[in-house]
Amino acid sequence: MQLDKNHLKMWKKRLGLESLERTNTISLDRLVEYTVRAYEQHRITFERLEYLLSLSGLQAGQVGIKSPEQPQLPSNEELSSLMEI
Repeated sequence: MQLDKNHLKMWKKRLGLESLERTNTISLDRLVEYTVRAYEQHRITFERLEYLLSLSGLQAGQVGIKSPEQPQLPSNEELSSLMEI
């Protein structure tokens, strides 16, 4: 695969495979990978994504996710599942 340096760096952060050099990020096993996957599958909101990434010292832009223009409202299915609890 041929990826530019910035794209490769973003994927390393997403998968928690950054180099062993000392950085100001915290690695919490596969938290970043699972968080990004959950957001892409519309299981968590952008706000939750930001919070979970902040635990590892990252921001959404650093893992290749841009802020949505409008706030995301829960779908009818999500609201129904919450009402069942």
